[in-house]
Amino acid sequence: MLRRLVEKTEIIRKQLGSASPVIETRISELLAAGIDRRRANLVAAEIDRIEQSDREQRARDDLEPVREADAVLARRVEQLRSQLERSRRRVGVDRVQLQRVVTYGLRLAGAPVLHPEEQNDGPRRFAFRSDEITSVQDEGIRRMLAALRHPTDRLGTGPLRPVSFDPPPDTDAETVQLHLEHPLVTRLIDRFFNQGLVHHELSRACLAVAPDAVPRVVLMGRLSLWGSGAARLHEEIIRVAARWIEPEIRRAKLQPYSREGERQTMDSLDRTLDEPRRFDVPAGVRGRLLAGLSEDVADLLPELERRSEAAAETARDQLRQRGRATPCIGVPPIANGIREYS
Repeated sequence: MLRRLVEKTEIIRKQLGSASPVIETRISELLAAGIDRRRANLVAAEIDRIEQSDREQRARDDLEPVREADAVLARRVEQLRSQLERSRRRVGVDRVQLQRVVTYGLRLAGAPVLHPEEQNDGPRRFAFRSDEITSVQDEGIRRMLAALRHPTDRLGTGPLRPVSFDPPPDTDAETVQLHLEHPLVTRLIDRFFNQGLVHHELSRACLAVAPDAVPRVVLMGRLSLWGSGAARLHEEIIRVAARWIEPEIRRAKLQPYSREGERQTMDSLDRTLDEPRRFDVPAGVRGRLLAGLSEDVADLLPELERRSEAAAETARDQLRQRGRATPCIGVPPIANGIREYS
């Protein structure tokens, strides 16, 4: 038994550096009554069990911080996934939609078009031709296109780097990713905002073939709140969706959908916008739909105005709260300068 005790103590010293206080205490208690030759084997077995139990406890103690760190990391990953999903729902922009907006914005600005590159793998890339930059009338867009040259091109005479609407798989200084916060994209999107503000008239009718069999109509309006000095304080798109019924068999006004029906309608519209071929509406169908357009608008306009008034009041309250919470020195609260929306 003594030999076993010495051997175990030596093993513990080599593997762990020293015996833990728990082992010392338990062995001391085991030997407090002395050594009985008749129980020598039992005591030796108990010493083995104490040492094994302590080894397992130390392993658990060593692994516990790792488990806690893993749990914290797992919770953080779940939070980031939820945040990413909320961002996707809130922003609602994917690669195809962003590419379409940029392409059309470049066309409105008189800028060169995107030329798709031939490639076998990796994110799809598009290229600009350097000799086409000089034809751009917008000075700001011309500078942003010139900034696509490689950072090491000090003379500014080299080719423009290709752009992509997909994130690169790794760090790639040879490709520029276009996203919502990229200066070129924000400049092009601002042109759409400014275009609507200059004309102050956005009446449009858009016809498309939906991916399902239910005909629907969506009436949209833009709510704008202005402050002193023509400061744009709030903008929001208000919409009303309803099932469309042929005017010949329509016995009452179009009835707006509930929230769930409206959500399904907007999902269908989003899928339609992703497929440009769906805008090829036959001429006969187009003529029949446009003929009843004024009646459709008249049916849904009162509900659109009601929702606009409610949304405007909500926005005013939020602006007043922000103005009271963060007043500027020498500047009146932001809500004091609100003008009526148009």
